[in-house]
Amino acid sequence: MTRQSLKSLVTLTAFLLLLSIPFLSIAQQSTQTIKPPAVAVPSGPQATAAAPLPKIDKGDTAWMLTSSALVLMMTIPGLFLFYGGL
Repeated sequence: MTRQSLKSLVTLTAFLLLLSIPFLSIAQQSTQTIKPPAVAVPSGPQATAAAPLPKIDKGDTAWMLTSSALVLMMTIPGLFLFYGGL
């Protein structure tokens, strides 16, 4: 490709990308309204206590971070094998 045709191609691509941005934002807008679910009001004097919120365990968080790091480290050899042609 000549320098002029490459420059024209890059300009055309940038122009088309700029034109597509408004359409991408329109595609994400929802036209439906979401109605909140109906809540049953307890009748009578007895009120039920709310269930306690689950406690976040430090061990669970540490394991999630460790396993995520291990998965990320597995992708590096996979990329080498993929691009190496194996």
